[in-house]
Amino acid sequence: MPTEFSETLARLRKAADFPSAYAFYHDNGGKDIFRLSYRKYQLIEKGRNLPRPERLPLLISLLRHSPGNSEANSLVLSWLRTYVGSEVFDSLVAPLLSPHLHSVKPTPTREVMSRALRGKRTSTTPKQYALIAKSFAHYWAHTILTDAAEGCTAEELARCAKVPLAQARKAFKDLCKGGLIQEIRKGVFRLADFGKVHVSPPLSVAPALRKKTAGYVKRMAERGQICAGRRLIIHADEAEFGQFYSFFLDSIRSAQAYIDPEKSSRSAYFMVEGRIVKLFPF
Repeated sequence: MPTEFSETLARLRKAADFPSAYAFYHDNGGKDIFRLSYRKYQLIEKGRNLPRPERLPLLISLLRHSPGNSEANSLVLSWLRTYVGSEVFDSLVAPLLSPHLHSVKPTPTREVMSRALRGKRTSTTPKQYALIAKSFAHYWAHTILTDAAEGCTAEELARCAKVPLAQARKAFKDLCKGGLIQEIRKGVFRLADFGKVHVSPPLSVAPALRKKTAGYVKRMAERGQICAGRRLIIHADEAEFGQFYSFFLDSIRSAQAYIDPEKSSRSAYFMVEGRIVKLFPF
């Protein structure tokens, strides 16, 4: 019989564009990542088993959320309610929760972005990501093709990524063999499932690979031209300032609304990034 936790897990899984429990389990790396069989995971989604609390951070990351955001909070709260029962939760646990934590409604911007991306996302498996992270050329070949409606040639990749032509050709060959891209006409390659928004494995699943690709991004960014920038150093109450985080992250995500896969005389690839750093307590 479904529980509040199992229903919340299934709802968040579907919202992350994993259409089935099977897709969620296997596209995220299967038993190597979950540390349990698919059958046991099925029992969790059916409400027959409640996972141990230490499994929640992994589930949150595999759903592509961060601890503390509204979706992650809803999963944790549903786990607590399922574990202790609705009556005990409402009488003993709910009063302990701050209004900020207990509110699990996503921000308006996040709701709009989620609706816009629904059905358009596809998750890159750890095995696929390992191929993408194989080299600087492999990573940028895949990244460029993510938003290139007309495709890309090895010569264009070599020019943009500033890699030898032989490396560009090798990257396209490997990505083709791995089923990630296809040759749409002689010498021109495009993503096999072009039009989808590709979601990388969470950091918790592939930390070494994510560190590797972060290096590829940093290397490319150092060659780029800074178009806009702003830095503030402020003193604030951490709990109050934490309310700004969702707005900040949603502002970065909203740049996706400007994605245009068509090539023109004014088109270019841009990197948009942001971070909030706690320097020291004072």
